[in-house]
Amino acid sequence: MGIILALALAGCGGGGGGDASSPSPTPDNGAENGWLSFAWSQNNYTVVNGGSATLSLTATSSRTIAEQLNARVEVTPDFDGRVAVTAMSDLQYRATLQTSPKAALGKHSGQLTVYLCKDAPEVCAQPYPGSPWKVPYQFEVVAAPAPKPLSALPGATAWPNATGDLGANKYLSTTADLKPSNFTLRWNKSFAPTVPPFVTAQGKLFTGGGTLAAYNEHDGSAAWTSTVSGYTPAIANGKVLISDNRGLFTVDPASGSLQQTLSGVASSSLVTDGTSLYAGTGQRWNLTTNSPVWTSDHSEVVNFFTPGFSQNYIYTLSITSETVKAYSTTTGNLVASIPVTWRASGAARLFNLTALGDDQVILSHYNSGWSALSAFSVQGNKKLWSVSAGFRSAPVIADNTAYVVNAPGNDFGPPSLEARSTATGELLWSTQLPDGTLSPSDGIVYNIAIVGNWVFVSSNRTSGGSTYAVSRQNHAQAWSHPLAGNLSASANGLLYIATPAGQLSAINLQ
Repeated sequence: MGIILALALAGCGGGGGGDASSPSPTPDNGAENGWLSFAWSQNNYTVVNGGSATLSLTATSSRTIAEQLNARVEVTPDFDGRVAVTAMSDLQYRATLQTSPKAALGKHSGQLTVYLCKDAPEVCAQPYPGSPWKVPYQFEVVAAPAPKPLSALPGATAWPNATGDLGANKYLSTTADLKPSNFTLRWNKSFAPTVPPFVTAQGKLFTGGGTLAAYNEHDGSAAWTSTVSGYTPAIANGKVLISDNRGLFTVDPASGSLQQTLSGVASSSLVTDGTSLYAGTGQRWNLTTNSPVWTSDHSEVVNFFTPGFSQNYIYTLSITSETVKAYSTTTGNLVASIPVTWRASGAARLFNLTALGDDQVILSHYNSGWSALSAFSVQGNKKLWSVSAGFRSAPVIADNTAYVVNAPGNDFGPPSLEARSTATGELLWSTQLPDGTLSPSDGIVYNIAIVGNWVFVSSNRTSGGSTYAVSRQNHAQAWSHPLAGNLSASANGLLYIATPAGQLSAINLQ
């Protein structure tokens, strides 16, 4: 049955607001078009004021249609205008819609209008007999509750770096059973011109990008401003670390008072495992003795490059020698140099090296022309596998699975979240995201953070983007928030969305 395979959206007038009675799950559209029925996944939707909710509508057909048809869905101002359609079977399709974050307090009701068209859905001069269908909806916008007390996620450990754990892998493991019904906006805060790099610990959010400052995770209020400055903060030995061209500073997280100043730190790019500190890739510091363990030249001429770290190795990339290099974190000495074998050179988007345990590393290169994921073994000194596709993100690894965003069709097409085996690169499952089609030149890249069984996906879109939650268990998208940006997570159960325009949103996850 070739229906609802293409989609045109029209933000038409009509409806919205006022008191609402429960809509019929299957509206009475008459005998002529009663063969296509509609059902919402739930009868009552509740939205927190200023936020957005995902409404899921299933269309079921009682007849088979041989010809190709296109669908057109007209929505009211109660929605933000985006509709994503997924085929569940030959006779069943599911559409997801996002309510408008501008919807006023109170109950909202109205009707969606669904057309099946033999021609282009934007025109629909040849509607299929029975079109259109009227589908009633309702939801209620309620005031945001007072922030509840923060509580630590069971089993979660705070990330010591602004980029996540030691390996810059944004996976926050927890035994908590997180429910999308609890994913609600907690607070918003604006920074100018952009959200500075930050790290969370001890109930606070510490920002760099200039003067070091702290904010309370509970409500986003200011806690203190330090006298020191630097770019990217980190957490180690219960202290806040930050550096600039004057040296490395350690700061009391409770008061913001300066504790120590260490000279001789070779880089303002700090990465820590919580006890040791790496200044760039060429220096390791012992934070107990406050002295360098080793200093070595690990510089590589690679633009747009993020090195990788694990407990035993530092990973760098050399374009000139076309190798992934591994250095011992104990001595700083080179222990492996593995050929990459490039399909092309240069980079329009980032290279990243993400460690998988203490033997393997995954190199991601997403470019406007070709993109690839490649896995390497340090102990085997060889490439294990490589996959070329339209990748639009660095991978995040959880439980031997790499999660990455791909735009199928050689970088043309709608983006999808993919789960791939870290052992082989094999595709395990894929879920299409409700975003527009991507092209190689549009510069849209995605960010991923994983908390427990939920994969959160967002992008660098400056407008019209959203953040989505996809279940690692059933692979379905179950939540969205109408802001897009860089993602981070707190061990206190908050998801952070930092938009390109300088807004930071804290989302409750429990």
